[in-house]
Amino acid sequence: MYGAETWRTTTTIIKEVQVFINNCLRKILNIH
Repeated sequence: MYGAETWRTTTTIIKEVQVFINNCLRKILNIH
């Protein structure tokens, strides 16, 4: 079950990173 927990955590981190990148792109491109 360790693999499942690791995968779930990795997926959550990836989603958070994507949100962070999207926010940065919006600021750079002045999209509100």
